[in-house]
Formats: sequence, structure tokens, C-alpha cells
Amino acid sequence: MLDTLLAPQRIHFLRPHTPAPEGLTLVLVDLPSFFELIPRVGRAGALLLLALKALRQRAAHSPESTAAQLALSDLTWVLRATPRQVRRWLHRLSTQGLLVYALESRRGTATLTVEFVPEPIRPPRFSADPNAPDFVLPLELPSHWIVSVLPRIGRTAFLVYLYVLGQEPAHHGPATLSLDALSTRLNLWGRSQATLALWWLRRFHLLVRHPRGTGLIVRDPRPLTRVQRFVLHCRAHRRWPRTRTQILGLLVVFLGVVTFVVLATHRP
Repeated sequence: MLDTLLAPQRIHFLRPHTPAPEGLTLVLVDLPSFFELIPRVGRAGALLLLALKALRQRAAHSPESTAAQLALSDLTWVLRATPRQVRRWLHRLSTQGLLVYALESRRGTATLTVEFVPEPIRPPRFSADPNAPDFVLPLELPSHWIVSVLPRIGRTAFLVYLYVLGQEPAHHGPATLSLDALSTRLNLWGRSQATLALWWLRRFHLLVRHPRGTGLIVRDPRPLTRVQRFVLHCRAHRRWPRTRTQILGLLVVFLGVVTFVVLATHRP
């Protein structure tokens, strides 16, 4: 008690601050313009551009990073891709004049600095797609979908999910989804890949069957379970295979080990 009284004292003056706004961090996405990028930069390139903008929003509010820089590993695990693939997609976006980037290595960590080329502001407009809503408005995409939904369902399924969200009309009536239009707009292999992606979305409960008919209802992503959070944590910290090639390689190794054990223990 005596030490406390004899110690140097400081006076702290509290200043009023504006309360932090409540709500989710959102990224505005002009879906028609976004889908127009696919023929130019590919599905992965367009999704990489969207992921960069979403991660920039999240990094601006993170105490551990800055809004100007991201680690290359932040993109590889989110997009379930290799660093070489991300570099190739970045180069494609750069050659199309959509961004400027610099990749530097500091203390063994690849750091990515990105500058976005400003795009002309387009007012809300009518869509030329007969299956699209009458009046197209920018989609307010929660940025946490990029780190919680995209790594779990994959790039193609996430693009299909964005396309389905864009089909919701302004008057909240039923909309017609054409597999041919979906395949053409997203540059898919055909109706089979579109059907598989829609089935995958139903597997994750992002599309559910209407209880009163044969149509489908678009759902927001469910909250993550503990197991899903653990898997995402392992992927982010390189403790989990990220790409299909890595998963297939581990499966081949596992089957090889099992086959070896069975043959070694088999007694004719």
C-alpha cells in the first residue's frame, strides 16, 4: 500500500468517442460487371479479385494486419489453391488493368501489396438477361463469406451461389434458373457441371427444396460448427490439405499404406 502511494502517479483524461458501428463488414459487388470479368480473366481470376477486396475490408479492422498488405498464404487457403496458381491469376488481373501488385519476401514470408485500379461508377441498370431480376442492384456481400464459405464449398460452387443470389427478383417473386444460361455466364463445362454445383450447394444447405413445391429456396450460410471452425483453422495454418491434388495425393498414399499392410500380413 505504501509503495503504491509513493509511486509516480498519472492522470488519465477520458475523451468521448463515437461508438463503433454495429453490423457486418460488407463488400459491394456489381454482379453483372463481376460476371463480365469471367471471359476476360477466368472464373478463378474473377473470384480472386473479389477475395482481395473482401480480405482488404477485413484487414482494415484487424489489429494484426494492415489494410495495405496481405500474406500470400491468406489467399491460398481461402481459394484452395497453390501459390503458383495465385501468382498466375494475379498476373492475368494485372495484364487486364484491374490491379497493380508487388510480391516481396520478408523474413521468409511472401507479402503481397495490391492497388486496385478504380472502375467507372455504373448506376443501377436493367439486366439484359431475361432470367435475371428486372432491376439489378449491387449485392452487399458479407466479407466473412470469403473466409467461412468459399474455402468449404470451393470456387465453382461459390460462383454458382453468387449467380443464384443475383437471380432473386426485386419483388421477391419466384425466379427461373436456366442451366444453359448458368453454364454460359460462368463459363462452365456444361449442364453437368452446373447440375453438380447446384447439388453441392444443396449438400451445404445453401439451396433447399421448397416445402410447397418443386422449386428451390436460397439460404444464407449457416453458422459454423466447432468441427468446421477447426478444419478452417487447420487449413489456414497449413495443417490440412488445401487443393484437390493434395487431397488426392494423401488418399493415394493412404491406400498404398493400407494395401502394403494387407499384403504384408496376408498369409497364403
